[in-house]
Amino acid sequence: MNIVPTVDDVKHVYGSLAIPAQGERWDKLLSAFKERFGADATVVARSPGRVNLIGEHIDYSEFAVLPMSISADVLIAFRALKPDAEGYEPKIALANVSDKFPEREVVAAATPEDVEIDASKPEWSNYFKAGLHGTLELLQNKYPGKELPKIGMQVVVDGTVPLASGLSSSAAMVCTSALACLVAYGEKDISKHELAQLAVVSERAVGVNSGGMDQMASVFGMEGNALFVEFKPNLDATPLQFPRYLDDGVAFVIANTLVTSVKHLTAPRNYNLRVVECTIAAEILARKLQLGELDVRDGFGGTLRDVMVRQFRGTSVSMEDQFVGMLQIVEKQFPKPDGYTRQELASMMGCEENELVEKYMTRFPVEAERFQLRDRALHVYSEAARVLQFRSAIQSTEAISTDDFFEKLGGIMNASQASCRDLYNCSVPEIDEICQLALESGAEGARLTGAGWGGCCVFLVRKSRADELFEKVKAGYYRQGRFDDRQAEVDEACFATEPASGAVLYRP
Repeated sequence: MNIVPTVDDVKHVYGSLAIPAQGERWDKLLSAFKERFGADATVVARSPGRVNLIGEHIDYSEFAVLPMSISADVLIAFRALKPDAEGYEPKIALANVSDKFPEREVVAAATPEDVEIDASKPEWSNYFKAGLHGTLELLQNKYPGKELPKIGMQVVVDGTVPLASGLSSSAAMVCTSALACLVAYGEKDISKHELAQLAVVSERAVGVNSGGMDQMASVFGMEGNALFVEFKPNLDATPLQFPRYLDDGVAFVIANTLVTSVKHLTAPRNYNLRVVECTIAAEILARKLQLGELDVRDGFGGTLRDVMVRQFRGTSVSMEDQFVGMLQIVEKQFPKPDGYTRQELASMMGCEENELVEKYMTRFPVEAERFQLRDRALHVYSEAARVLQFRSAIQSTEAISTDDFFEKLGGIMNASQASCRDLYNCSVPEIDEICQLALESGAEGARLTGAGWGGCCVFLVRKSRADELFEKVKAGYYRQGRFDDRQAEVDEACFATEPASGAVLYRP
């Protein structure tokens, strides 16, 4: 179904193992709402975090990725108040069950312009306001000429996705906020595609140029399945079940390095810089290969996927050989391993340096002296090929031994980590350390997940060895004396996970 489901029981949201703890958590959230506002919440909106199994930093080049939703999520209990309702005030009162996030008040809005967001400040309410801004923008376009009311809202938030960990806490918050706002403004039968696209655009209001994988996984997640998420020719998510013929089950262990990378603060030199490098690489390749003007992604620039499509259009070259061909082209067209200056980029683009900066480095400012086009493009094309290899291994109807299956998937994940480390430069020493430890402790594959520069890693392991891997990683990486002042974080830093359901509405 393409409609966000509505449920009347928490058991329809989580797997059986999570239900007891989650039921208690949801009861506490609803009690906190009534205590704060003196009335019952009418709806709870929920969207989960995600772990990306393979396909890092290629969604904004419009190549397919392979994530899965996790049980950790963001809940928003709320009550909407129309202007003619008893007790209405033209404001949105935001509260959080965690003392880390102080209460905030947002002015009720009827247009996107009414929503003020200062993306330069690390403020938790910005993510709710981003969802509100995107909702109003969507409704304006959906119902041209219709005057929207200034809906008041009472809101209590509860989140369990670790912050700045690479598990998409920001996307989960924006997806949930947008879902709550859509309901508050009277939308029914909310399309999953519409919600995911809305959330992608909304997160840009807090300064992050997201490609869409996080939002798709959060919205489309399906219990027991990974997701093959495509962006072209259409935004779509296909569930993938792991083979049932294996002698041992497939498990994933997630481990947080406890190195934090706050995306909106580090974006100019990390995430957004990579987006800019990939975009400029695509534009220059199209110019050098005489492929014509590329399709523009979200008003920003062309993509490396479009370059490959145009380069091999009308040929019978297999997809596997297309990726091999693009890797050869990249090495030939970008021979400088130490990167290119702004002046060199402008020369290759056939424009002035100030034009280059205005077009590609103003909307999302970057901090760099040299731009690593060769390495970034090599990573994108090789990683996109690995996603297809991973999917093929899962979907294959040819039964192979359990050893061969795990060796194949593990090898793909390990190659991804090497590329993230050596070509995309989004790993850090702590990620390298914990991945190596995991491989020495029984993991078949180990790689960073999320944007990188800290955060979490994901390990592929046989289910029978998951507990042993968990204990060895806990004892090795989180050893006594290393994080003694962060014990609460350590206690929740490493856990096994199963694919979970996506966005949902709950009516108490």
